[in-house]
Amino acid sequence: MSASDEQRKTDEVRLQGIHPWAIARVLDEYGDVVRIGPNEVVFITPKAAEDIYDSHTKHMEHFTRTDWLDLGEGEDGIIWERDPVRHRIVRKRLSPAFSVQSLNAKEPTLHKHIDYFLDRMLELGSAEGGVELRQWTDWLALDVSADMAYSREMKQMQTTPLKFLFIPPSLIATLPRTLALNHREVLTRIERRGNTTHLDYFEHLCPPDAPEPCKKELKHMEIIAGQLLSAGYEPISSQFLCTLIFLAQNPESHQRLTEEIRREFKSSHAITTETVAHLRFLNACLLETLRVTVIGAGGLPRVSPGAMVDGHYINKGINVQYGHFAFTRSGRYFHSPESFRPQRWLPHNHEHWDAAFEDDARDAFWPFSRGPRSCPGMGSAWRQTRVFIAKVLWNF
Repeated sequence: MSASDEQRKTDEVRLQGIHPWAIARVLDEYGDVVRIGPNEVVFITPKAAEDIYDSHTKHMEHFTRTDWLDLGEGEDGIIWERDPVRHRIVRKRLSPAFSVQSLNAKEPTLHKHIDYFLDRMLELGSAEGGVELRQWTDWLALDVSADMAYSREMKQMQTTPLKFLFIPPSLIATLPRTLALNHREVLTRIERRGNTTHLDYFEHLCPPDAPEPCKKELKHMEIIAGQLLSAGYEPISSQFLCTLIFLAQNPESHQRLTEEIRREFKSSHAITTETVAHLRFLNACLLETLRVTVIGAGGLPRVSPGAMVDGHYINKGINVQYGHFAFTRSGRYFHSPESFRPQRWLPHNHEHWDAAFEDDARDAFWPFSRGPRSCPGMGSAWRQTRVFIAKVLWNF
């Protein structure tokens, strides 16, 4: 098979949506490191993940991003930016938006949308046909994300949902409309600078005293705003939905978590990001959902600078990645890997700790990635999912 045929086959597997399972299969069959394309290698060991994603100099990674998501416009925001220097500058500029102080200021916004969701569920949930939970968690997550990103009231749960945001990405005809919407929202937010009802992420891109951005700066803001919106929407929506599904499928875990929450709080309004943070079984359930579902299951490919990865020298220019999905599904690293078992994340002194999970590779699990490219919104994601699950189980 020629190199072009190999690459075509690899691309087909990605487009079919079976790439994570294919990677897990070849790693299980051929060992810890496998060539999966003419210029691509995948590893499964935790040491490989450390070598690939953690290695850096002054917070600038040695293994750089590939051009897989390069828009070809010379502007890649923060998530897709390949240049370590530019990425570091943008990340440093945005980091105050995800500080504890900033997230605390956004908490009323979070409760506003979650409480509205609960009101609608109480109203509609008793109907004979029930509700489509996937749809409602999508709407909730987008309402929260848009409000936190640039103070935009999307009102997905109230009026006319933007259905084009929730259809498969393969229907590319919706892309121009999505981009046009983002362009309009950024322009509106710039006009409102210094005149918003609450602090949002955009405040750090365009503070109240900032001059009118030039065309290039505006494009930069549009890309970042779109990335903040999407990164704060789809992964959160999936975490909301999947946690509830796994709990419904595992009555014992559902009962234990419900008891923990209702024992701790006298009312739903007593649930805050601070008061809920220490609930061990809740945190265990959320971690287990992250393990079973795996954000970024398609891999995070990087370009080798010419360096060692878990004892193997990878030549400069070779694409290399860590099989995160394969790692979470491997019986070598997790006992009963295909099962939803929150107790694997509990401390040994917890009443529901199970010694069967003693040897699980918990310390090697990094659901929000690691190193200079780790997710800056991790703290916000934890706050949202904890409060959402706690309030849902307290009320239902």
